[in-house]
Amino acid sequence: MSGAVAVTRAQCLVGGNFAFLGIPLMLAFLGERAAPAIAIGLVCDTAVVVPLSIGLIEAARGGGAPLAIAARLVRGTMLNPFMLSVAAGLALSLLQVPLPEPVDRFLLFLAASAAPAGVFALGLALHGWMGPGMLAGAPLALAKITLHPLLAWLVLAVVLQLDPFWVAAGVLYAALPVAANVFLIAERYGTDSRAAASAILVSTVLAVLTFPIAAWLTAP
Repeated sequence: MSGAVAVTRAQCLVGGNFAFLGIPLMLAFLGERAAPAIAIGLVCDTAVVVPLSIGLIEAARGGGAPLAIAARLVRGTMLNPFMLSVAAGLALSLLQVPLPEPVDRFLLFLAASAAPAGVFALGLALHGWMGPGMLAGAPLALAKITLHPLLAWLVLAVVLQLDPFWVAAGVLYAALPVAANVFLIAERYGTDSRAAASAILVSTVLAVLTFPIAAWLTAP
């Protein structure tokens, strides 16, 4: 297994579907007081997990001296399209630069189409891999929805001894199924997108049962 493929499989273990499932589910289980936890989850998801995964994949592609590998890691983490778009949006917001209405409407349309397009691509890939290969990512899926929340509970409740509310929020964040962006990144870089797609499918199906159980066991 190459280092880049290992990064994709590691992302399957920590990259949860937070934006589309985590936010509404945390609001449903924890109520409005979940807003700070949701903000932390968004930061972890958009500013840490995704860009760092891309950076590690870039660093793992090809050899070279340690300095060259470190340079690829930094460049891949900070200068990928994902982080550049976040930085551009943040800059426009801080500078309070108004966008022309046609541009704003186009960007809203583009944002609304991003998730359906990713899920559509995932569905096409799974359709083309019908058969035993669809379960290639089952071990990753099982680890994501069982080991990840268990480790989150151990760190937050046992090691850090946080308030039960924050323990519940952390466990719910960890109990989410694998995010679709894991497949999109794997497909873009050619790092075993089949296993990623399988992990997304299996973890999403199983999370219908495991997520409510995690919420019940950690209810503050």
